[in-house]
Parts: sequence; structure tokens; C-alpha cells
Amino acid sequence: MFQAVRDKAGRKDVATIVSDGLKVLRIEGEALHERAVAYVVEGDGADLVLELQARDTKELDSALSGQRHHGLGWVDFEKRVRKATSGLTIEAARRARGRAHLSSRITPEQLSRLGRLLAAIASDPEVHAAVPEWFGVLAQDVALTCTTTRNDTGPVWTPEQLEAVARAGGLSDDDAVSAVIQLLLARPRENSYTRRPDVACFLRTAQASPYLAARPEAVDAEVRRLGASGKKAFCGFMAVRNAPEPLRGTLAALCADTAKGVRRAADEVVATLPDAEQVRLLAPLLESAPAGALDDVVTRIVGTDGGPAAIEAVLAGRRTASSGAASSGTGHGKGPGRAQDARILVLAKAVERLRALDTAEAQELRLPPYEPLPEVELGRQHVAAAVAHRDTMLAEAHAHRQRMLKEYKSSGRAKGDNWHVQSAERNIASLEQIDTEYLTRLMEVLSGREPASPAPSDKDGRRRYAATLSWLVDCLPKVAPETTLLHLARAARVGSGPHHQLWWLMRGRLDEVSDLRALRDVLVRAGYEDPDARIADLVFQRWWGVEEIPAQRMWAYFAERVGMLDQHLVPRDGYDAHRAPAIVLGILDKFPAAPAPLLPRLSALAMGAARTHRLEAQRVLARHPRVRALAEQGLTDGKSAVRMSAAGWLTNLGDKDALPALRTALGTERREDVRAAFLTALEALGDDIGEHLSPAKLAAEATKGLKKKAPVSMAWFPLDALPDLRWTDGTAVPREIVRWWVVLAVRLKEPSGEGLIARYVSLLDEPSRAALGSYVLRAWIAQDTRGPSAAESREHAEQAAQQQHKWAQHWLSQNPGSSWAQESAAVPLEEHYRRAYKAHQATYLGSATKDKGLLALTVGMPGGELAAAAQHFFKAHPQRRSQADSLVRALAANGDRPAVQLLLAVSRQFKLRTVRELAEELAGQLAEARGWSADQLADRTVQTAGFDADGVLRLSFGEREYTGRITDAFTIELRNDKGKVVKTPPSTPQGADDETRAAYKEARAQLTAGKKELKAVVELQTRRLREAMIQGRTWSAGEWREFVAEHPVMSRLAARVVWLADPGTPAKRAFRPDDGALVAVDDEDVTLGEGADDDGRTVGIAHAVTLAGGNGGADTPEAWREHLADYEVRPLFEQFATAVPETAEGARRVTDRRGWLTDSYTVRGRLLARGYQNGGVQDAGWFYEYTKEHPSAGLVAEIEFTGAFMGNENIPAAIKDLTFRKPGTWGDRGVVPLADVPPVLLAETYADYLDVASAGAYDPAWERKSEY
Repeated sequence: MFQAVRDKAGRKDVATIVSDGLKVLRIEGEALHERAVAYVVEGDGADLVLELQARDTKELDSALSGQRHHGLGWVDFEKRVRKATSGLTIEAARRARGRAHLSSRITPEQLSRLGRLLAAIASDPEVHAAVPEWFGVLAQDVALTCTTTRNDTGPVWTPEQLEAVARAGGLSDDDAVSAVIQLLLARPRENSYTRRPDVACFLRTAQASPYLAARPEAVDAEVRRLGASGKKAFCGFMAVRNAPEPLRGTLAALCADTAKGVRRAADEVVATLPDAEQVRLLAPLLESAPAGALDDVVTRIVGTDGGPAAIEAVLAGRRTASSGAASSGTGHGKGPGRAQDARILVLAKAVERLRALDTAEAQELRLPPYEPLPEVELGRQHVAAAVAHRDTMLAEAHAHRQRMLKEYKSSGRAKGDNWHVQSAERNIASLEQIDTEYLTRLMEVLSGREPASPAPSDKDGRRRYAATLSWLVDCLPKVAPETTLLHLARAARVGSGPHHQLWWLMRGRLDEVSDLRALRDVLVRAGYEDPDARIADLVFQRWWGVEEIPAQRMWAYFAERVGMLDQHLVPRDGYDAHRAPAIVLGILDKFPAAPAPLLPRLSALAMGAARTHRLEAQRVLARHPRVRALAEQGLTDGKSAVRMSAAGWLTNLGDKDALPALRTALGTERREDVRAAFLTALEALGDDIGEHLSPAKLAAEATKGLKKKAPVSMAWFPLDALPDLRWTDGTAVPREIVRWWVVLAVRLKEPSGEGLIARYVSLLDEPSRAALGSYVLRAWIAQDTRGPSAAESREHAEQAAQQQHKWAQHWLSQNPGSSWAQESAAVPLEEHYRRAYKAHQATYLGSATKDKGLLALTVGMPGGELAAAAQHFFKAHPQRRSQADSLVRALAANGDRPAVQLLLAVSRQFKLRTVRELAEELAGQLAEARGWSADQLADRTVQTAGFDADGVLRLSFGEREYTGRITDAFTIELRNDKGKVVKTPPSTPQGADDETRAAYKEARAQLTAGKKELKAVVELQTRRLREAMIQGRTWSAGEWREFVAEHPVMSRLAARVVWLADPGTPAKRAFRPDDGALVAVDDEDVTLGEGADDDGRTVGIAHAVTLAGGNGGADTPEAWREHLADYEVRPLFEQFATAVPETAEGARRVTDRRGWLTDSYTVRGRLLARGYQNGGVQDAGWFYEYTKEHPSAGLVAEIEFTGAFMGNENIPAAIKDLTFRKPGTWGDRGVVPLADVPPVLLAETYADYLDVASAGAYDPAWERKSEY
């Protein structure tokens, strides 16, 4: 190709070649063009370069480079270029200049002058290499004109040609070589935008590798001058070129670079070399690596054969040198001696870690067997099914086209104006491409009976073959539902496109993989080369890989390929690659024991100063028999973060043999926050830390701790206004101690208060615990939600309203036919002001997230107050995810009934998934700690609102006893000591003594708290009971009686619910509680038995779809509705109004409201009110469904519609289908059959579907009317 280009250019003389390449300069006249050609060819008129440098050349630059400059109308500019060049386009001119670059007739001297001309014209040259500007601009032009824009490939200059041009331009031999190396390797700063071409194409030439390998000294010198992006480019080059031996020393030096990203890139390449070579390259760095990079070098080398010996050799030499310097008195102070001591500590720590883990006997891994995928052949019947399906689709497409034509003819619009008609015709044309002969051939290929042969050679045949393959792959689930991943792998081999198309085809079906070894077997049988590289790409680069294939199914595969895990245990740059270490640790967590080759790197992660992946690495190592010894080493580490982490690790390990090491470390520890971590670990392991909690000891700790500067982030906290507190013995707590607790809590950054902070708070009396928690909580929330003042918002709104109003009028003048522009322009100025004021008032001026540790001090406050404040925060600030996380942890640590109930509610209902999952995890931990299930935790922590078991709230106003009872409206009816109903509690008598006044105050507070708690309980438990009905939850008869029927508040709720005894059995029978009796629909008593008599009996909540056949057929929705009306029982929620939809056998979609037309605002309003959220957002902020998760059923309900923007525009919208899918799936693959959906869940979701559709009506033209 290169020679062909040269031959084509060779038929012209040099002047013509250069003239063609610069013809676009004629936009400023023929004279400029002629002068430029003369300068390049002969060197005449060098003053032209100076002239161009001194004036505006944006138009010339755009004509040459194709880069658009601001203010340049591109269409008109293209017309000017064509007119000036007799029809030559900018793209054609670039190709002509490319031919000039590649012409053998153009001399290096002429090319160097061309470079100076181009540099003078370039209005904003961005040459990132340390080279002369003309040389860099010329190279960019070669890259622009000689490569294709799609894949950046094509014939470009070799390094030798670049060097020749550099010399011809006046550079010395050495400088020319340096310039070429810089050009090959230098890159723009990462994440920076550049309009100039990338010159990476020169490094991809075949000649680049031998050129660089032949000049190792020059390469080493130039790499040192590069920025981080250039050094990474060098590492990438070394990876692709298999690390040429002469350049390995330069590569190894980058393992100790000051930039972490460069070290990672270099380490990744070095890791592919043999162990002996790694030791040879890295051992010198143990002596020379800077302190910030030494850990990384040690971590890499310690895991190699011979690496520990190399470390020990350097360590021995360093210790000898250090002892010699100490004896001569030259090893003290802050100079090299201290740096040497620090290096010794790093090396010694690595050796100690290795010894701690290597003394254990190797644990043999026993891999479980796996079953390869069976070979399922596709035969004639499948070809026939495919042909029939194609013909059906074609007939439907023709019918759809006719409907669209008829509709548009009636509207008077031309066919060409109808997008739907055009789409239908394209669909027909596509289906007509499906070839029966190719279908037969492809079935043979997918079955493995024929090899994956190439597509037909003729253009029409290739098009039909590709169309047939694409259609067949899409339709395989319908025409051949028994197909497996093996068929898809073969289909990807036949098709064209990027290699990851393989995983794209399998996306949504990878959950079929029972073992990753079986997937590798599939790739081998399908004929893929290097299947392991493809699997690594799936697992570590494709985000859906680990979502569809659990780590439990991967570990056996990687147990045979530990090197792959080692390679990806280091964080990388790039799309999805940064997730690789977390994925590796997730896989290793499923290993019976951590692989020995990975122990050094795992121990470095587990005991490193960086928090990223620390806990995951500790969990992986927890099963190692000598893990305690490793964790104990961290107690004496030089970094406080590592010492605190080691204490937490020992706590999690739960090994009491660690107590001596912890006590010793505590005795020498000086940092207060680390001491707190040690004390927490000691108490968690059962040690008595009482001697450290005496008032005198705490005062001493506080005095010492407060001498240090408090965290800057908490400067806002009003320490001076902290409440006065008392110990449990009634004595006053010194204010310095409380101040220190606050500072320490912020430093520990743990909002749960677990450990020492909770222990400190427990030393206070109950009123003090309440006062401290309340004060801190209110201060934290106030700081986090602080907003602008009214005056600031008014000033902002006045300016914003004027701007918005002015912009809307301008937009209307530019787009008078736009309905959206008309609506915007019609908004009055006052409304713009109101919106701007409201939005500005809702802005946050700060955040208290950095001080989340303050919430630890709420661990001892009343759970009701904490829950009320947290619930208000969740409702008012739903997008403050980090803050919600902290409050959820505080609720779990508090553990009081109201706090637990709100925690459970958050786990079911919170909008943000991560917060829900955290709440669910913490609730599970609480339940597990108490030996309960999650449902039992919810039952057993329902608040009583102060009511006794008999349903009476007793209030003591001195000598007068008032009582309260729950009304049918779930309010409190108050009666005085004479039994008379009163609206308000009594006032404190005149002249009452202090004791009486206190009694009245306490009783009124009890009544107020009872009212608030009753309201909260009714709201939460009503929602929970309805969810229990939908989920089909059941209670044992005994637990239902104890925690529902006999609970003072739950019993009142239960009386307005119809229950079902023994659901799902022939003996099922519905009932409702009524003053202690269980009444059936026919007024007969229902018994559940007592004690042993209720063994095995269960109770659930009745629903219309679960009543059928109960009580001999007497339990029907109609009968129960009549029964409840007769007894004037107002249902707590509707139980008998919904039914399952009528669908065909095997149906996966409910479609009976498809085409019901309304608008996007109405759809949003109705579904959000029913607890739905918008689905995944597509391009331009568009989405097509609303979803509602049902975790207990493992399903997500989706109500599909024609779509809407995430913004505020209201557009026509039509309802489509109702489906249920497995969480985390997409497309038809994840949709489950309706028969597999729990009936009550299906019925209630169908009611949602009917409700949103009822806002509109069916419209035959819904597709056209809802198009946007």
C-alpha cells in the first residue's frame, strides 16, 4: 500500500505534488498558494513564515486541518473551499497532502520547510512532546493525512524517516534521535482535550520497536523527561512488544516512579516476565527507590522466587551500614540516616509478613468437578421453524405498513413525511434479506457440524449473509429455545466486529454458566484462540461479567490460573479496569484458602496504609492458620492508620490469644485515636478495660488529646455549648472529657459508635445520654442542611428570573413554531422568580459528612427521638446518600425499638438502592445477634407507644391517674380519674410542690411522646402488613398471637385486617380478630389452638386470590366485603378488590392496556405515588419504564410506556406492557413467566397497571401520537 501511494505520487513532479497538498490555501488567493509552494519546494520567500506567524490564520488552519474554530460557519466555509479549489473538498485536500508526505520525490529538507509553514499557520499548536514546534506540527499533519479516522491506521513515516527530517531541519544527530523518541512516546496529559491529531500511530509501526531497542541509553534519558501519560505509553508499548530486553531496565525504573499510575502500569508489564528476570530488574530498586514507591517495589518482588532472598540481602547490608554509622556517630538526625532507617523498616516489615504466613503448611486445594455443556444439534426442524417465523414477521411487517399508509393517507400527509411508514419499509427490506439457504448453512455451523467458513465473496451475498446471521441470533430463543452458550460462541465466531461481541451476544445468559471452566471449554470447542485472555476480558473488563457469574462459580477456574489473579490484583487505569482488584478479592474470598503465591500481595493490601480493598484482603486472609501473627505485626507499624486497622482486624478474627499483643501495644501507644481502637479491640475480645475508664484516667486522656489541634472539618461544631452531663453515680462529668469525646468521635469517623464511644456513653446516666445525643444530632443535621438566607435567595432569584425570562423570549423568536418555546415564553416573570427562589433555598452550603463520627454519640439517646429526626431527614433530603448511610448506621447502633423499626422501613422502601442494601445488611446483623430472623426482628421491636398489655396508657398526674385508649381513628382518647373523656391533660395545680410539678411534667411528656409514637407505629406497620400480604408472609400461630394479636397497638391494626389460618392448605380459613375472638365470615369462631395444639399451624393475610376454596367455599371476596360492611369494620387496606389478569399459558407480559394514551406527567404522578421509580436512563435522558423492586420475591415489576425525558417536558405517552424480571437483568432474557410470579404480587401490580392506564383511554393511533 505504501509503495502504491508512492508510485501514484511519483508520476508527478515535486511542485505539482506540493501544490495539490496546499491547494486549500487558495481561499486567501492564488498568490498565497504560489508563495507557499515556492517556499516548500525551493526555499524561496522565507519571510512568508514570519508573515503568517504575525497574523490571524484560523481560516487557513481550518482548511488544512479540518478543525472548526469558534464563530466559523462550517457549511459556508466548505463552499468557499470548494469554490477556491475548483471543487476540492477539505477531506480530499488532506488526502492530497498525505500523498505528498509519502512521496519519495519530496526531500527531507522540503518536508522540514513544510513543517515550518504548517506551524506558522497553526493557530493553536498543541505539541506535547519536547521537540521543536515545526517538527511536532509536521508529525501531527502526517498522522492526520496518512491514517484513517476510524481506526488510526495507515502508512506513516518510520522512525528513521522522522530522524532524517529532523536532521534536515537543523537538529544535531543526538537531538534528532531525542526528538524522534519524544515524538514516539510523549502523550497529552490524561483527561485533557486536544483538537490536534494523536501521533501514537508512529509508535505502532513495525520499525518502532527495533529503533528504540537499538538506542536504550537515549530511550532511558528521554523517558525520564516524559510526563505520566508518556511513561504509561512506554509501558503500553513494552506490553505489546513483549518487553524488548534492552529496554527492560528503563521499564523497571518506572516501577519506582513518583506517580502511582505509572508504577501500576510498569508493574503490570514486569509481572509478565519470568521471576528471575523480575528479581534482576527490581533488586537494585530496593536500594534506590524513593520512600513513596518502595512499598510497591517490595510487594512485587517479594512474591517471586528469589525475591525474599534479595530483600534479605539488601536488608542485611543496610543494617550493617546503619550500625556502622551509629557507632561512628553519623547516623542520627533528619538526613540520610533517618531515610536509611525508614528503608530498613519497610524491608524488615516485608520479611516479617512473609515469615508470618510462610511458616504454615501449604493447604491443598481440591477442585470440584464440573459438567461441560452438552452438544445440542440444530436440524431441519429448526430451519423450518426459523423460516416460518421469518414469514410470520414479514406478513406482520407488511400489514403494519398498510396500516400506517392508511392512517397517513387519511391525515392528508405524504408517505415520505411518515417516519412510521419509512420504518416499516426498512423492516420489510431487512426481513427480505433473510436467506433460507444461509439459514440452513448457519444451523450447521452453530451445531458444530461445519467449520465457521467466511462470508460470501460478493457484496450482495455478504450483506444477505450478515443480515441472516444477525436475525437468527436475535430469534434463537423463539425458533430454537434449547440453544446454549456454545451456539452463541460459534455465532460470534462467524460474525464480524470487535472481539467483545462474543460477550455482548452472551450478555443476559451468562447466568447459565455453572462453572467458569465450562465456559472456557465452550470457547475451545468453538475454535477461539487464547480462551483465557477472553475470559479475563469478560471477568475484569466487562461490568456485566461478575454480575451474571457469581464468584462461587469462578474460583475453581482461577485456582488453576493464579497468575491471572496476581496480574489483576493491582489497580489499573481504563474503563472498568479499576474494578479488577475488588473482583479478584471477591473470587479469592470463595477459595478454601488463599493461594500461597498471592500471600505477599494480599498481606500488603491487608496491612497497607491505603483503605481501598483493605477489609476485603483481611477477609480473604482470615482463613490462614497464622493470620493472627500477621495482624499483630500491624500493631507496631509506623503508620497510625495501619495500627488502627490491625486492631479492628484482630477484633474481627475474635482470637483471644491476641490479648497480650494488644495490651503491650496499648502500653506504648501515644496517639489517642489509636489507643481508642486498641481499647475497643481489648473489650471486644473479653478483656476488662475498667482501669482505663475511671474518671481520673479519662480526664488525663482528655487533657492529652485536647492539646492537639482538632480536625479542621469540625470547626463549625459549638463545643462550648455542650450540655452538662453526669456519670451514672450522679457526679458531674468534667467538660474537658466531653469535649474530647466529641473530637475523638470525629477522628474515628465511625457513625455507628461501636466500641469505645459506645462504652464511654454507657458511663453516663440516662438523661445525660439523651442530652448529649440530642445535642450532637441536632447540630450535625443543622450543619449538613444549612442553606442560604432569604435575602440571599431573593437577590439570586431577581437576577435569575430576568435572565430566564429574557432567554425564553429570545428562544421563541428563534423558534416561533416550537410548542416548548411557546410554553417557556408564556411563563410570567413572577413565576420565574418563584422557581428561582425555591431552587436557591433548596441548595446546600456545606456538608457534615466529614464529621459523620459525631453520630456515634447518639448511641445512647432515646431511639424515638433519633428515629424521628432521621425519618424527617430522609424525607426532606432524599438524595444525601452519604449522610443517609451514616444515619442508618447510627440507627442500627442505637438498637432501640423505634430506631430498629425505622431501620427496617429503610431496608424496604428507601429510594436509593445502596442505602436500602446497607439497612438490610445491618438489620440482618441485629437479627442474627439476637438469634432471630429479619421478620422476627420486625415483629419483636414494634413500639407500644407506652400502652400496657391490656391496651391502656396510664398517666400519673401526682395523685390523679389518667388513662388513654386507642380510638378507631388511631388517636388517643384520654379519660380522667373519674372515667370521663377529656380533651386535654390537667394543668399543674397552683402552689404544687416540686415533686408534684415534676410528676405533671413527666406525664404530659409521656402523653406527647405516646401520640407521636402511635402515629409512627400505625404508619409503618400498616405499610408492613400490606407488604406482608403481597409477599405472602406467614407467622407461626404462637408468634402471631404473641406479637400481633396480643400487642397493644398491633392488635388494633390486626382487627381491621382479614387473616387466613393455614394458608396454602385444604384447611385454610379466613378470619378477623374481634375483642379476643377470631371470627369467620359466617360468624363462627376460628381456633388456632394453644401451646402444643398450635404446632405447625400458620397465619397469613388474606387476599382475593388466596381465598378460593377456603372454609368450604364460603370465603369469597364478595362475602368478606359484605361481612366487613355489616360490622362497620373499615379495612386497614384493600384486600379483595384485585385479581390476576387473564393471560395465555406461558405468557411473560400483560398487554391488555397497551395503547392506552395519556401524558408523561400523569404516568409519572400515578406510578410514583404507588412507589415506583423511573427505569434506566438511555441516551439524552430518555427512559421507557417505571420499576418497583420486591426483594423478598426476587423480582422487579416493570410498567412499560412509550417513554419520556427525565426533564420537565410533558409529552403524550401510551402505556405498553407489564412485566416482571430478575434484578440486574435486561432485555427479554430476564423477564420471568407470569405463572412464576406470586399470585398476590401479580394481582396487586396488575392493579397498578390498570390504575395508570385508567388515566387515559385506548387510541388506535397511539404509536403515532406518542412519538417524539
